[in-house]
Amino acid sequence: MEETFTYRSMAVSDLSIVLDLLSATFCNEPLEAIAGISYQDFRDMVSFEITPILSQGFCQVVQNQDGIIIATLIANDVCAERSSATSSCPSCENYLPISAMINSLYQQHVAPLAQRSGQLLYVFIACVSPDYQRRGILKTLIRRSQAQARQNGYLRITTITTSPASQRPIMQLGYEIIGQINYCDFEYQGKRPFSELGHLGGATVLEWDCSKSG
Repeated sequence: MEETFTYRSMAVSDLSIVLDLLSATFCNEPLEAIAGISYQDFRDMVSFEITPILSQGFCQVVQNQDGIIIATLIANDVCAERSSATSSCPSCENYLPISAMINSLYQQHVAPLAQRSGQLLYVFIACVSPDYQRRGILKTLIRRSQAQARQNGYLRITTITTSPASQRPIMQLGYEIIGQINYCDFEYQGKRPFSELGHLGGATVLEWDCSKSG
């Protein structure tokens, strides 16, 4: 029998489980592995970013038939609160090069698109447990964000992806590339910390126009 999943808004009580899911998944990603970010550092950093934006109501979780959270998508209004991409948890020093790269893309390509609250929805991070990938869950989460953005009168949705694996399904939903930093070219304090990731391309800004059909 085909398994069914429950999609719902994320509650404050979900935060600890969501942090565990994100940390367990992303600490094995090449970017975080190269930077040497520990599980606890990643957890602290994401908690620092998520906590102020939970009340906006744009964060989602997915549960399996046993009620276990197996996926999440974290999004926020760019102007309504402290931007989720403009600062990083001060205790996570190893995250600073990644933060600098993301912030560069964010300030150049994302922030200028929104002059006030209610214009731009930003997907900060999305994650599907490895055991449940390739089942269309990420695409469904993105589609739900698109519908939510339209219902609330937003003009655009943007996100920044850090790997081809996350970029492909999003682009299949009609997102377009509006900016990119190649890992080989990125410099931080006179060094190129992600030069080993040249085969992955780079961090990419994707945009979806809410006026599009579909």
